Amino acid sequence: MRFLAIALAFAALPAAAQNVVYQGALDCEAAPSANIQASNARATVTRAGNQVTFERPIYHQQTRQVIGREAGTGTLDGGRFVVQTEGNFGGNTMRGRYEGSLADHEAKLTGTRQWTLRSGVGNQSCSGTFRPQRG
Repeated sequence: MRFLAIALAFAALPAAAQNVVYQGALDCEAAPSANIQASNARATVTRAGNQVTFERPIYHQQTRQVIGREAGTGTLDGGRFVVQTEGNFGGNTMRGRYEGSLADHEAKLTGTRQWTLRSGVGNQSCSGTFRPQRG
């Protein structure tokens, strides 16, 4: 009976108070000025209360070997969020800014990221839809 009472109390918590992990793919257009190809990479968006965290691996374009990661945090307000990200690898840098909406059944985001590479500077437009992972 005690377990049932605890389970019912947890179920009554608002969804925003629970941690939710969303996974999906971030699709980004090519950035020819920096010799960057279009990409599609698995990414994770995590909601913990009103905090939103974004993370994805950065792959070497030819080998798909993980050479770094892009990560950042933002704040959820009224179902909307903005996340600023950074990534570094081998003397190269990347900065992103994504805006999106987050609900119990999905997270959506769009934004841009700027690469500063030895081959040049380029901007990519990106978007993705992420679904909650069930434990």
